[in-house]
Amino acid sequence: MNRSLLNRSPGESCGGFISTPALILLLILGIVAVAAIRRWDMVLPLAVVCVAVFILVGNGFLTRLLARSLQERAFFQKPQDFGGVSVIVLLGDGHIVERGSGEALPGWLAYSRIERACELYRSATATGAACRLIVTGDDISDLGTAKEPVYVQRLRALGVPVGDIRVEGKGRNTYRQAELTSEILKSERYDRIFMVTSGLHMKRALRYFRNFGVRAIPVASDYVIGNITLLPLGSNLAIADIALHQYAGLARLWIYNALKWNN
Repeated sequence: MNRSLLNRSPGESCGGFISTPALILLLILGIVAVAAIRRWDMVLPLAVVCVAVFILVGNGFLTRLLARSLQERAFFQKPQDFGGVSVIVLLGDGHIVERGSGEALPGWLAYSRIERACELYRSATATGAACRLIVTGDDISDLGTAKEPVYVQRLRALGVPVGDIRVEGKGRNTYRQAELTSEILKSERYDRIFMVTSGLHMKRALRYFRNFGVRAIPVASDYVIGNITLLPLGSNLAIADIALHQYAGLARLWIYNALKWNN
């Protein structure tokens, strides 16, 4: 499957275009287009739809529905059984470079994931079980530095021994991370595989890993839901954008598999 159309960097992926502002922009362009050809009977319905989408998303009604359906109750159950050898797969969110100092930092979505992975690691080792941690997508090679990977620095600072951390540093999107990490998991023996990522991202991540024959136990690092408000909020639009990106990724995987484009 290494020639899959899904195996592309985020910049090459069309999924990021599927967002609330993009949908509203398309509706506005549609209004302009029908007005240009003097189809006045279509202008009002399109304008109503445009305003309705903005209100339903910005005020949190549609945002809450989109977010809830992605975050299943099972994602938030605290694991109790750590017998045998366990492995925690921490899905990274890339990195950013701090202005001024030039220091590389985890992406803003990654902090709750790092903290949750450390908490899970401590719970496993406290029972006497062996536990390893695989970090996906932590690559600082494009920064031209030989420093320790960003996520490893954070994990080590939170008490995870370096010897228990392994880095998969080439996956730039969820599909690629699933492909490369599954090769690592299949080359070693683990009794339990835990997956740590954000609540909104979990369903798509599980599906992608399952596509490569890996069935993991979900451990969501956060629960995100829209706020019902009188006036539209930018945070609701942002949550809707993230949720729509997940739905687009799930749909692409289903379509590509159906058309055998992932072979």
